[in-house]
Amino acid sequence: MKNVAILGANGQVGIEVCLFLKEMTDFNIIPICRSVTSTFLLNKFNFEIRYGDVSKPEDAEKLLTDCDHIVDFTLISGLCSEVKDTSKKIITNSIKYSNNKGCYIYTSSVMAFGMPNQNNHFKSHILSNTVYGYSKRFAESLVKKTCKKYKKDSYILRLGEVHGVIQRASQQLIQELKDEQTIIPNNDSDIVFTFSIAEAIKNIIHGKEQSGLYTLVSTPEWTWEEVHEYYCKKIGITPTIKIITFSEKPFLKSIKTKFIELLNSNAQCISSYLISFFSTVERLIAAKYYSKKAANDINKKDNYYYFPFKDKHYIGKISGKRLRLISDTKHCMNDLMNKIEILLQRNQLINSKRMEGNHDEFDI
Repeated sequence: MKNVAILGANGQVGIEVCLFLKEMTDFNIIPICRSVTSTFLLNKFNFEIRYGDVSKPEDAEKLLTDCDHIVDFTLISGLCSEVKDTSKKIITNSIKYSNNKGCYIYTSSVMAFGMPNQNNHFKSHILSNTVYGYSKRFAESLVKKTCKKYKKDSYILRLGEVHGVIQRASQQLIQELKDEQTIIPNNDSDIVFTFSIAEAIKNIIHGKEQSGLYTLVSTPEWTWEEVHEYYCKKIGITPTIKIITFSEKPFLKSIKTKFIELLNSNAQCISSYLISFFSTVERLIAAKYYSKKAANDINKKDNYYYFPFKDKHYIGKISGKRLRLISDTKHCMNDLMNKIEILLQRNQLINSKRMEGNHDEFDI
């Protein structure tokens, strides 16, 4: 039986993937956690939990020597320099002290492609535009380099937005759904279910995938319409939806949009220092502005739509190489997902305060 150590096993993703792996495989799943207080959920399901801090060499050696494979779900917080330092210790020790014949699976994020926050254009950037994306790139590079040094296979999985029974994205969406007119973007989503993450790990450990860097989203991708319908069905509502197509703006139009945004954001400054010297022009601009604002306000009032994915959807093809053997979750995950949900309900874990998004309950 293969010993599979799960680092960061008491985070939301780690917990749920542990449950799926237990149902999907005959692996000995070994959650690695820093403290007893952070393993409330895992203790309900009889895992062989080991306690210690793998950033310390002596703990890593004690915890991981008999582990064949490592799956790293650690989510490290702090200043960028602190995140890098802790990542280096965890990754180096985990690879160094685990079984030489095993592999290291690191769960990164699609944010490692370098997109800025609040930017819905999916594309790879030379430089990362967020600290989080930069720290993920740093960890990815370190995993590849360290695995090469110790002659182990490395698998880096850039996860999209993670959904599942206890995942924050899923719970938040369910809580916010409204049975009213809804705008849905006509784009593919970047979501990935915990079922697919567990399946990817299973296939990797069984030697069915080649080592490398992969984007892990649902295969084929779910559209946002399908995501919306899936969760509406779960809570029994059937709102009217309006599909809106978003596309890349032509270069000149994009410049015009940015120029208008710049003017709007500095309108009061421009009015004070420039337009105020031309009273007639100032009155005309003010009249046009307030007339347009009133019309927009009336239009919004008469044509209100709920837009649940306004800040989530991406324009453009989701980048990156895909794993070969990921199943279509639209057809194959429901039975096992329902089983996990029932297990959690029986243990009165769903809807508890621990599932309401309090990150302090979870360890790195």
